[in-house]
Amino acid sequence: MGAAAATGLAAKAVSRNEAPYGGRLLHLTDSFGAQQSGTTGAPELYKAPAGGAVWAEQLSLGRLTFDIANNKGVNGETSAQILARLNSDALSRKSAWDVCLIDAGRNDAAASKADGDATIGNIQLMASLVRKEGKLPCVMLPNPPRSFAPDGAANRSVRGYVNQQLRQWCAANNIPFVDYWRDCADPTSSGGGAWATGMSADTLHPNSAGSRPIGLRVIDALSPYVAGLSFSQAAWDGYDATLSPKGNVIGLTGANVPLVLPGGGNGTLSGTSLTGTIPQNTFMNLYSGTGACACTITSPSAAAGYGAVGSGKVNFAVSSVTAAAGWEWYGGFTIPAALAGQQVVVEMTAEIASMSSAGAFTYGAYGRGGTGGSNGEFLNGVFLANEKLLIRTAPSTVGNNGAFFQWAFGLFAAVGASGTVSVSNPVIRPQ
Repeated sequence: MGAAAATGLAAKAVSRNEAPYGGRLLHLTDSFGAQQSGTTGAPELYKAPAGGAVWAEQLSLGRLTFDIANNKGVNGETSAQILARLNSDALSRKSAWDVCLIDAGRNDAAASKADGDATIGNIQLMASLVRKEGKLPCVMLPNPPRSFAPDGAANRSVRGYVNQQLRQWCAANNIPFVDYWRDCADPTSSGGGAWATGMSADTLHPNSAGSRPIGLRVIDALSPYVAGLSFSQAAWDGYDATLSPKGNVIGLTGANVPLVLPGGGNGTLSGTSLTGTIPQNTFMNLYSGTGACACTITSPSAAAGYGAVGSGKVNFAVSSVTAAAGWEWYGGFTIPAALAGQQVVVEMTAEIASMSSAGAFTYGAYGRGGTGGSNGEFLNGVFLANEKLLIRTAPSTVGNNGAFFQWAFGLFAAVGASGTVSVSNPVIRPQ
């Protein structure tokens, strides 16, 4: 598809209030992407909300998704270096993504207008080539807040010039542009341009708190272009390798059902100061710190998936945390032959019903593939009050027939924390 045809498609769709693109993100960038994923030692992978794309997945509740295979960040690269690998990292595998976040320029020279024009040209070319392939480019702010040397008046002028020129070019060409400066910069800093308090741990990269508003701006920018998510319900939309390979959950029965069942009475609570009842076939453990956690269940008459009306939830009410505490809620299933070797993710929604203070709770989740499999982990997320998130692990490979696949949700509380976190039925979704 040519550039003109792709442009016409997007413009026509937007004019009709339609969304012509899917929501799979590819992050083409430097260290801002590299810090969003990694390994804790083979074969364990993790995702972390430290660059914007993971936060966009969480806050959009899966309307946008971001898998590790689409994280194309290389530390320290310039826009010219990123352009040089555009084909190998993005265009040659375009069937794996829908939207390319072009997040480049911050490592470029910024001593003169000629430097700025070089950055602008590289980013414009990347966006044009992405759109030529029928995919949606999204240009991220090339020069975010910073407070490290060298950063003199000339540097700031050139970076501001790059930002403004690309903002105007994107608007004229119907390309979404993500500007998070107003959310992340400290307006009181000398000369402007430093990260606001709490937004960066090293004065260069956003931390989890700084990446959250970036994720929100990505959602805002892409909303007119990306199709809305239709939640499938785990109770009846099953996985079938032939008819529905992307079904909502693996369609197993009996003891092998890989989702939380309604009701209770069979759950086991273990550890110190844990009370209540958890759903059958699941377990809970206090493995660090000191605190109380009362567990209640909100269950429908059937095991509906996340997003469903009346969806089953497990509610963890935390109190009396005198030493930073961590709880793990977990379950699993025996792997059948038909599922062995499949790629899956574990998904659930989690929300704060109440919380004593911002940042009091963090979370983690994982899917462990069992013998012959691999782990898909999600680490180091931070809850804010009254917020609902999609928790989606990195992909994992299901292990051998007869091995045990385990999923888990970890809840961590700071000293003095109190409040309630509600978690939906986990869903095992094939990739």
